[in-house]
Amino acid sequence: MKTTQGNMLASLRNVQNFCQANAATLASIDTAIKERLGAAIVTLSGHALDQNKKFIEAKGSTQTQESLRSELLKFHMAPINRVAKLELGNTPELTPFLMPKGGRQTIEKLKSFADGMAAAAEKYSATFIAAGLPADFITQCNAVSTAMVEAQGSRAQTSAERKGATTSLRSMLTLGRRIVHVLDPLVQQIIHNDPGLLTIWNTVKRVPRTGSNATAASAAPAAPATPAIPAAVVPATAQLSHAST
Repeated sequence: MKTTQGNMLASLRNVQNFCQANAATLASIDTAIKERLGAAIVTLSGHALDQNKKFIEAKGSTQTQESLRSELLKFHMAPINRVAKLELGNTPELTPFLMPKGGRQTIEKLKSFADGMAAAAEKYSATFIAAGLPADFITQCNAVSTAMVEAQGSRAQTSAERKGATTSLRSMLTLGRRIVHVLDPLVQQIIHNDPGLLTIWNTVKRVPRTGSNATAASAAPAAPATPAIPAAVVPATAQLSHAST
């Protein structure tokens, strides 16, 4: 989850906490709208968890893919290539056993090289085994190249699922902010004569700009025992200004 998205979710939780802490004062507000906010937060938390889970899974698949690529090149293709050079020399039969050149190969292209090498080795399997390769060296090579491609497919699938979770998260955050937009005038109408409570509401309803501000906002008291600023001290113009926020 991006910082801005995390701040939006923190703001929605702050609004929910405010409504819960001041339930008696805000009792006249339709319960359905507050319940809808709570449901949105639960759904958002699920999307955020899913997004993070898919990110970790994608990283794991990438690491697996890279590990298998390295294993295929170093421990399967390279030994076949070296034995072929030793035993076949510069004959036309050596061509299928040459290592891929031209920089880093795509996964699919590397697999095609490995598959071609393994297929060509069938004819000379006794020669390779006599040179020290395992009796099932062709099977091992094919298994690793297949697993490498499967890891790539798994990563692609996980990345797509993560994008889906991100889209759902973004959509639900938008819905949550719309619910707060509906709540705002209803809450202000009830508490506009309580400057302290109004100040808290105007703080918690806003989306913090940074992670530290999000923490500070969530730590703000939901309802002080006495108004933070006595009503008598606040000029009427200031109260009007707060009410219009």
